[in-house]
Amino acid sequence: MGSRRHLLADEVSIRVTTEPYLVEPRGAILFLTFERVSIMNLTKSIATASLSVALLLGLNVPSAFAAATITGTVPVGVASGATADVPVSLSGVQWEDVLVTMEVNSGGLGVELLGDTAESAGYDLTDTTATVQSFYGTFESVNDVLGSGLTWYAPSTPGTHDMHFTITVQEYTTGLTFNPDNGHYYLVPHEANGDITEMSGSEAFAAAEGGEFVYAGMTGYLVEIGDADENEFVAEYSGGQDVWIGASSESAILNSYSGTSFADNVASRGKWYWVHSDTQFAEGLGNSIAAINSAYLSFASGEPNDSLNNERCLVTNWDGDRGEWNDLDCGVRWSNSMVIEFDDEAAAASVLTLTDLDIEAAPAASSKLAATGFDLSTPLALAFAALAVGFIAMQRTRKTR
Repeated sequence: MGSRRHLLADEVSIRVTTEPYLVEPRGAILFLTFERVSIMNLTKSIATASLSVALLLGLNVPSAFAAATITGTVPVGVASGATADVPVSLSGVQWEDVLVTMEVNSGGLGVELLGDTAESAGYDLTDTTATVQSFYGTFESVNDVLGSGLTWYAPSTPGTHDMHFTITVQEYTTGLTFNPDNGHYYLVPHEANGDITEMSGSEAFAAAEGGEFVYAGMTGYLVEIGDADENEFVAEYSGGQDVWIGASSESAILNSYSGTSFADNVASRGKWYWVHSDTQFAEGLGNSIAAINSAYLSFASGEPNDSLNNERCLVTNWDGDRGEWNDLDCGVRWSNSMVIEFDDEAAAASVLTLTDLDIEAAPAASSKLAATGFDLSTPLALAFAALAVGFIAMQRTRKTR
């Protein structure tokens, strides 16, 4: 949740879907949504050709993104309740450490860690019913896991089943996790020595709103929780308790970062804002707390209570209770510190996308996953096709004058 958007520079995602494809750029980022192009109807390729024109004009595509290639096999025709290996291989990525988040459309996904890899906070890679799994490590070790450590557990419903999945690969920094449901990134900041960054609520707001938390070109803010799914994700994957989130009723914080003009904390008492998005979402204390505009709330019983008239910043996972919020003194430092959120309305689109149309049938109940390496030959051909269409249209226009 949040109102400020930033472009994600370096993310690679391989998504197997049944949607058609269309290629188009947005700034220096390469966006792929696929749509078939008919040579007999070149007008349908105008949007596609925009990528070619952009390339001809010299727009840059990030090297870690453009060179990425993934190959492998996708299980099809798997019997009910059976298992199938999912060997894939990633190449062309320049990051030293990578984060992998993989989601399957049905069944479950098991992951065997190999080499220098570890499971992301909140995940259980041995849970064969999980539809989403996440792990991180050195690129070499991650590729070992992708090559021989993925197992798909087909659904138990009668019949045979085909596997469809989304795999997102991105540069890893300590404490980072990715939510495939909303395309947002969440970070528990760490120091260079590996310790969790400790800040008070006031310090955390000052650092975040001052632009100190940056990932892949995006500037983060204290997490703002918009619904039950996001609350569960933050609770499970933030990896701690009493973690600062982006809400406050402190007049100094609100006046500094949310554009309010409260005279003092008496005037702002019980008025709860998501600070980064300048949005009041609740009012009141204790059992009288009320949501504004049907906003999502997840306060612990009797909270917020502004104990001793000095609790004006919110934490989640209060006292170890996952997903429950409580108000605490903004000046106190907690060992688990804060969760930083990075959101980008284009993040989910700035991926490499592969559809079922690109999968060649192969024997032994598997399909070959085509490479996604970037090849200039097709875009150049499309560019000339677009120019031809423009020329024809111009000639027709002249004849009608």
